[in-house]
Amino acid sequence: MYCKIILSLVLFASSALAFSCNDLKKEKYFEAPGYDREGKGYRCEENKNGNISVLDFQKFEEMKSLPKFIFELKDLEELEIWITKITEIPKEISNLTNLKLLKINEGRLKSIPKEIGSLKKLIELNLIDNKITSIPKELSNLKQLKNLHLDGNEITSIPKELANIKDLEYFSISSNKITVIPEEIKNMKNYYKKFSVAGNPLKETKVRSCIDLKEREGFGTYKCKEDENGNIVSLIVTNCDHDTEMPEFVFDITTLKELHFDDNNIRVVPDKIKKLKNLKILSFYEGSIKSVTKELSALTKLEKLVLSRNYITSLPKEIGNLENLKSLDIRRNEFESIPKEIGNLKNLESLDISDNGITSIPKEFGNLKNLKSLVAYSNRITSIPKELANIKNLKSLDLSDNKITSIPKEIKSMKYYSKFKFDNNPINTTTTTTTTTTTKTTRTTKTTKTTKTTKTTKTTKTTKTTKTTNPTNISTSGKCGKDYGKCESGYCCSKYGYCGTSSDYCGKGCQSEFGKCN
Repeated sequence: MYCKIILSLVLFASSALAFSCNDLKKEKYFEAPGYDREGKGYRCEENKNGNISVLDFQKFEEMKSLPKFIFELKDLEELEIWITKITEIPKEISNLTNLKLLKINEGRLKSIPKEIGSLKKLIELNLIDNKITSIPKELSNLKQLKNLHLDGNEITSIPKELANIKDLEYFSISSNKITVIPEEIKNMKNYYKKFSVAGNPLKETKVRSCIDLKEREGFGTYKCKEDENGNIVSLIVTNCDHDTEMPEFVFDITTLKELHFDDNNIRVVPDKIKKLKNLKILSFYEGSIKSVTKELSALTKLEKLVLSRNYITSLPKEIGNLENLKSLDIRRNEFESIPKEIGNLKNLESLDISDNGITSIPKEFGNLKNLKSLVAYSNRITSIPKELANIKNLKSLDLSDNKITSIPKEIKSMKYYSKFKFDNNPINTTTTTTTTTTTKTTRTTKTTKTTKTTKTTKTTKTTKTTKTTNPTNISTSGKCGKDYGKCESGYCCSKYGYCGTSSDYCGKGCQSEFGKCN
């Protein structure tokens, strides 16, 4: 009996003295510091007193429990463990009163001991990819905690008491089995920006505020803004995973004033869009839209509409009912014609119909008294309606790269005509040149006195010369290539035939014969 006691004391002393990194070599699994080719091994660091302050080990797949000596490391500040078969964290974890980082990833932990709640200095707790089913409410005692990572477990609920951790900056609990987020958690100051709850079977509730959007699966990247009353007024969504349709809940956010669904796979602007009657800005930039509903006309407060870079072939004539519309952008679609009803948009200031297959401009556009900019380059327009001269405020007109053969005199008389662009059009200009030829005829009569009489005949010849302007070698339409010419100095010609300066234009596929390349 006495011998057993002595033996136990000796073993305890051996364990208690394992405070330096060199002492670890006596412990199982830690004989050789460093990592092998497969990443198996450990890292140990000491503080200025020579005691272990950092311990990081991984791929000890045969390890089923935490070595007991770890709980004697009173100066330990960081403990990281990766890929083991550890199933539990002993309650002795509370001995590590100086611990600031605890990370046990890719293990077999089934629970989190409530004793972790006593680690007052803990800043980060990371227990990703285990088998944990619940979170003890005692974690709310970790007042210094800033980062909590519990992704990839089997957790079914979040204790509302975690809302007491006022300094919590990042909370990630994705890919668990949570169905409801407590209101107390939603009201935390960083919930909207830095909390991640994706990949949980959350029950959908009506979207009332920006934080509710975090519970929507496949919603993509978004920015949300509320007014002073907590109503959602702005929503900007990119890379939405909804394949072909807008998410249904969006149509219930009737307080929206600005809505962007850019860079998406949505095929249709649906009838339900009419429910968003407070919209002032609506954008579907660069998507897969092929058709636009006539119900769009119900958005009478709309001031800006962007439908550029899609596959739209026609617009409903009801678009002419958008009486407050100031900006309309439908460039780079598949239009061959545009509705004359656009001429009813009395408040329209900017219209971009460029890069389509449009063959004519409706004369009704002459009714757009407030229009300041009309961009229609890269189409198949053959003529300019003289009625455009009625738009006295028109300061910018770009009809480059079309098939226009003449410019009406009414257009030439406009105030800002000198700033208008007609590059790359087969425009014919006729000039009259008058050439005067003088012929001298001399007749001499011989008498006793020689008299010289000169008869002068003046002949006027009129020659009519027709001059055809050829496309300039420098493109000003924004497009480049063998059919358009070179980009302006300093610009690159992309593989798709557009001028620009970013890596998309100057990098892979850049056409060096039509501009600079990196």
